[in-house]
Amino acid sequence: MNTLWQNLRYGARMQFKKPAFTILTLLMLCIAPATVLGTGYGQGKDKDLIKAAKEGRLAEVKRLLAEGADVNAKSDQELGKTALMLAVEHGHGEIVNALLAAKADVNAATESGWMALMEAAEHGDVSVVKTLLDRGAQINATTENGLTALMKGAAHGHAEVVKLLHEQGARVNAATDSGLTALMFAAWEGHVKAVKVLLSIGADLNARHRGSKTALMGAEERGHSETARLLKEAMTRSGNLKTKN
Repeated sequence: MNTLWQNLRYGARMQFKKPAFTILTLLMLCIAPATVLGTGYGQGKDKDLIKAAKEGRLAEVKRLLAEGADVNAKSDQELGKTALMLAVEHGHGEIVNALLAAKADVNAATESGWMALMEAAEHGDVSVVKTLLDRGAQINATTENGLTALMKGAAHGHAEVVKLLHEQGARVNAATDSGLTALMFAAWEGHVKAVKVLLSIGADLNARHRGSKTALMGAEERGHSETARLLKEAMTRSGNLKTKN
């Protein structure tokens, strides 16, 4: 079970050693095989509900809810996710609404702190992000190693999600345990639009990953010339270009 997926998305600390090994790789490599944590989704109706929510079977979800399935049950197969998290992950908006109407806990979390809002931000679903926020999703909640929904949106280049989360109170300069920020995630993956949004809302150009690497350094190492240019221009305007080294 020593997968890279568990290392950053769900828990442990890591170091970035080679430019070719991108930050998005660290975020996404780890989609573990379905059998990683068990052989079933749960028990009885709860198991069926989780599976139906994942697979997009709305009528089945409604039937199981009416029959008393636990809307907040956690899967023993899907890294401890709830039906709501899986519906968000797989883009089943109607099922998301049905689960919320049945009092699904919008802030339910896996053991490592992963939540539905983080899932929605990762997938760039602005409407679902809005829905979850309207239902009270904790916008600045973190996983156990400090990842936030804003960082997930930035890492995947979802500029509109980044903008929305900031407008609703997300902390733009929140950092993981190792010092990674939303700007680093966006810049190191070459997401120009997300970088522009982050710079416009006050992202810290001088924050350093593990006390050494800035967003600019990482962008240059990975060959993202456009994001590097944007960062240099912003640093020049602020008089901080000298902090590159």
